[in-house]
Amino acid sequence: MVVVGMVLVLLLAVPVSSVGAADGGPDPGTINIGFAGTAKLGHWVPVTIATPGDIEAQQLEMAVIDGDESPVVYTQAANGRSADGQTTWQGICRFGRRYGDLTATLVNEESQPVFTQTVDLATSGAKLVSSTDHLTLLISDSQALENLLRSTLGANTRESDLHLVRIADVGLLPTTETGWQSVNRLIISSSSAKALAALPVSTWEAIQQWIGGGGSLVLIADPENLPLLNQTPLAKLFSPTLGRRKILDTSQVLERYVGGNRRRLINRNESGIPFVQWAEIKPGVSVLLADEDGSPLVVQAAEGFGQIKMVTFDLELEVLKNWPGYGKLLEKIFLSDGGNAEARSSQRKESLRAGSAVTHYGYNDIIGQLRVPLDDFSSVRFLDFTLIAVLIALYITCISLGDYFLLKRVLKKMELTWITFPLLALLFCGIAWGIATATRPARLQINQMEIIDFDTNATYSRGTAWVNIYSPFGQKVNVSVAPTTALGLDVTHGNVTWQGLPGDGLGGLETETTTGFKRTGYRQVSSGNGLVDDSLQIQQLPLQVSSTRSLVSRFKISNPPEISSQLKVQRDRLSGTVKNPFEVTLFNGRVFFGNYVYLLQKPLPPGGVVYLDTDSNEKTIRTVLNRRSSKGSSDREIGKTQSRPWDPRDKSLTRIADVMMFYQAAGGENYTGLTHGYFPQIDHSHLLKLNRAVLVGQVESASSLQIDGKDVKELYDSSVTMVRVVLPVEKPVKNRK
Repeated sequence: MVVVGMVLVLLLAVPVSSVGAADGGPDPGTINIGFAGTAKLGHWVPVTIATPGDIEAQQLEMAVIDGDESPVVYTQAANGRSADGQTTWQGICRFGRRYGDLTATLVNEESQPVFTQTVDLATSGAKLVSSTDHLTLLISDSQALENLLRSTLGANTRESDLHLVRIADVGLLPTTETGWQSVNRLIISSSSAKALAALPVSTWEAIQQWIGGGGSLVLIADPENLPLLNQTPLAKLFSPTLGRRKILDTSQVLERYVGGNRRRLINRNESGIPFVQWAEIKPGVSVLLADEDGSPLVVQAAEGFGQIKMVTFDLELEVLKNWPGYGKLLEKIFLSDGGNAEARSSQRKESLRAGSAVTHYGYNDIIGQLRVPLDDFSSVRFLDFTLIAVLIALYITCISLGDYFLLKRVLKKMELTWITFPLLALLFCGIAWGIATATRPARLQINQMEIIDFDTNATYSRGTAWVNIYSPFGQKVNVSVAPTTALGLDVTHGNVTWQGLPGDGLGGLETETTTGFKRTGYRQVSSGNGLVDDSLQIQQLPLQVSSTRSLVSRFKISNPPEISSQLKVQRDRLSGTVKNPFEVTLFNGRVFFGNYVYLLQKPLPPGGVVYLDTDSNEKTIRTVLNRRSSKGSSDREIGKTQSRPWDPRDKSLTRIADVMMFYQAAGGENYTGLTHGYFPQIDHSHLLKLNRAVLVGQVESASSLQIDGKDVKELYDSSVTMVRVVLPVEKPVKNRK
């Protein structure tokens, strides 16, 4: 609720903007892909179609190719918005390649197409970037701010991975949460937020849900329009008191914040910097920068699994732009680590060297490593090449020398080769069929690894499951998410789709070459009026003979009836109690907070309560995640520890899951040599710095798929389920003199 108030505070406290008002929207008959023409491969992205005149349609269908080059048609309800003699339709789809066509079709109630438009992705002008790249959206009409942010963010990102997109038409922003999933960070500047206030409520709800799902939002407020701010009680969601305009008349706090700057920002006889002041802020909000009186200038808070940062003064003031420390100020605000560019440049070089050690395995993202154990089915055995070579040699010997000597010396009738040769061929075909049958299962097999997250401040939480399906024979199936889980909690908004492989290797999303094979298509169908508010299933998914299909499912899941904990922090250490809110036992229980992990000494039964002070062992995060151990026994090495190097061949799903869940805390790319850009919202490292504790445990099973409408739990070959619960922590009250 804190973030909801902060978003609305910003919208109501900024001047009118002209962003998106000048161009009047897209031209009729055009297709706009992604955000201002930028879209990430393998992710849900918005697609806007403009049609001339008034067209009535019931469904919107978009046909592209997926990560396996199979044609897929995304079918969803058609929601049009008419203005100025044209209608704008917005849909959501996923691109598996940079090449191929996108065909958008509007279908009426009689299932007849009323509009069709096709664009070639290679020549459309759309920029389809890597699935693991970082995408930042900037909503502002300031070109100067864009240039400064591009330089600032570029210091923390490889140049090829940096995509800062300034939105020129806010009317094309997605109105569904799924449409925002490819965005890593959203920056809203005060120069354009008023235009955003005119957008439908569904857009703001989508942004709020995106933040709660792991998004990052930076708001830049304007203190010059306080009457509008104070007119709404929604401002009290951020603070119980209304804001007022205050002047920062001394710049010492800002100068200390950036560090190393000799020139003063505000000199004597100069006007100060106005900012929005709140006499009181709600618990859970961290003050990163305050004036001499303690009034917040930069605040940060967790919202669900995401985070929001708010700057209470206008960053586009000329006095700030002319200040030599302006770049450092932007760096401190927009970069989470606040480190210097030289240190990050050195880290990037180290990560590149580490990454070169694993590229020969065919993947550069941790999701690629996750696919390896998911492709390993216990009932599928690979034949040794020696056995195959022996059978081939034996077959050649039998149909040549064996057949000759049998007919020449024994039967003494060479014409019988018309009988013996087919019999030998049938015999060896039978042997091959028998071996294939013995080494392959007779039915579908499923491997799954899932991470389910619960937020104590939300009415629902989320789950993400990575699934590989093995089929011993060719068939077409319908795939959906089962509505119940083994946790006894209901699943809603189940969304299952294809999973791409990051990288430009064989079968990777970024590969530029096509195999040329013609593949069978399928459909992804929404159950109602949108891909977010309703379930999404796959219809007629083709499964090839003795092959696997990689899928990913996302769903919302109801919270347990009671999630309770009593945690407090004293001297950076966590103490208190944690209760298991589930109907199943939690194994390998751990509580993450700050730089420490509290390992529970025994499994936590349903409803069980654990006392961290007496029933847990405290370790540092690096000790747990990096498997740190004593370095050696020599005098120089006593007391020193070393991390176990990350093994790109490791097939342990629990080990991979641990690093995925706290990737940055484990050292990120510098430790693994792999990126975590395909599913970055899985990383909860930032919550550990925002006064949140995370209870992590493993359960035997939870969610499952449905195939052709049937429960297929008996088809699961292996299943690993990690459960995380985000818990608030009571901070000690500081007495002010």
